[in-house]
Amino acid sequence: METFERDARWVFKSSGLSAVVPPPELSQHRHRTTGDGGGVTGDRDGSGRTREHFSTLGRGEIQSLYEMYSMDFEMFGYSVEEYFKLK
Repeated sequence: METFERDARWVFKSSGLSAVVPPPELSQHRHRTTGDGGGVTGDRDGSGRTREHFSTLGRGEIQSLYEMYSMDFEMFGYSVEEYFKLK
């Protein structure tokens, strides 16, 4: 997702599709990080939805989600501790 918008524009342009239909506006899907690899300070659209949803979960549920998506947490520098702090 980090380069999805740029990649989508390239696909639209190189395929000639942008002459038929404009590329979708995707910038609302960006997320913010701490800038130091320390994890997420917001969620994908900056609205706090991720924190809102995680705040409704118990510690065990958060741990289970982390275990299921640990590769994503590692690849994108997210910190599960952010979500445990909500409890």
